[in-house]
Amino acid sequence: MKDKRICIISKFLYENDTRLQQQAKTLASSGANVDVLCLTTSYKKTRNENGINIHGVAHPIPKETIVKYLLSTLQFGLACLIKLLRLSFVQKFDIIVVHTLPEFLVFVTFFEKLKGTKVLLDIRDTSVELFATKWGTNKRKFIMKLVKGSANLACHYSDKIITASPGFYNKLIEREIPREKIDVVFNSADTAIFKFDESRKFKKITSGAKLIYHGTISERFGVDIAISALKIVQSKIPDSQLTIYGFYDEDYKKFLQNQISKLELENYVYLNGKESLENIYKQILISDIGLVPYRSDDFMQLAFSTKMFEYVNSGIPVVASRLRPAESVFDDTCILYATPNDPQSFANNIIRFCLEPELRQSCANNAFKAHQKVSSDEMSKLYLNIIKNLLNS
Repeated sequence: MKDKRICIISKFLYENDTRLQQQAKTLASSGANVDVLCLTTSYKKTRNENGINIHGVAHPIPKETIVKYLLSTLQFGLACLIKLLRLSFVQKFDIIVVHTLPEFLVFVTFFEKLKGTKVLLDIRDTSVELFATKWGTNKRKFIMKLVKGSANLACHYSDKIITASPGFYNKLIEREIPREKIDVVFNSADTAIFKFDESRKFKKITSGAKLIYHGTISERFGVDIAISALKIVQSKIPDSQLTIYGFYDEDYKKFLQNQISKLELENYVYLNGKESLENIYKQILISDIGLVPYRSDDFMQLAFSTKMFEYVNSGIPVVASRLRPAESVFDDTCILYATPNDPQSFANNIIRFCLEPELRQSCANNAFKAHQKVSSDEMSKLYLNIIKNLLNS
């Protein structure tokens, strides 16, 4: 890997994205020269962190509607295309890794691929299922065909594919993408940041439970379900609070603010903005229970929660929606699973955790052990092996 030149393209903020950070750090530690093209909120568009050149090529744009989503993607894609041409003018890249969403971002590598650069498509989420869940209607059948067609073309165009969950892997196989072309690399917690808290005390909680949620905040992630559950929890565990960190769909944020006001939870629910992974870990350490209240739909039954890995590896017990991806790694001795879309079920499990400290401790310990087989250390080894094989192909 020494002196190999690799670029990662990802429509995320570097400082907030664990998958992007882990891949870049893994490659840099192996001796590769790494450039990252990503979103930025800073006026300083290029910086170097630990030998990784991070190029902020565009600012985040709200993307609640399909038009905003397409505009933000086209803007980012064009910026990446121009930046790639400039960076590769002197020396070509050996590999370019492109993160979804969407899959068609991979075509910004077209001119580099003509020079012999290998292309790895990282399907973190599948556009077809996500689009159908968010915007799929009978009126948009033609657009759905375009989404599916472009996604399949992107998969065939790429030299190698990795994906973040077994559910996505199975969907790609259903679309007749060659099985041998795909590997699953879980979106695990960065063990260099999210470290198991050996000093955590497990005591009975009769008031003031501290609940936490972090990550993307839109309807499908079910934060309103967690808020409704908190209202129920208050009757048994008074003064409990829910602290939220992340990226908001603006319309959904207004909905949450109205919900909080209606339920009179203004002093108990805190809607905070995005934070670095290091700061999120600090907040996890002072919290009692992590929440993963995802709704159940066709897409969420495929996607895996990174925040669940981050809670688990930090040693905090988790109440989560019972969805297939989570169950594939964590059984009922690890997580208290609630019925999706059901605030009462979530509230019952939160209350049970509060009143049964031994259960909190056993679940936290069991989940941590289960996580080791898909830990970031294991995933980094797998990722590096995939990169090496691609270089040698």
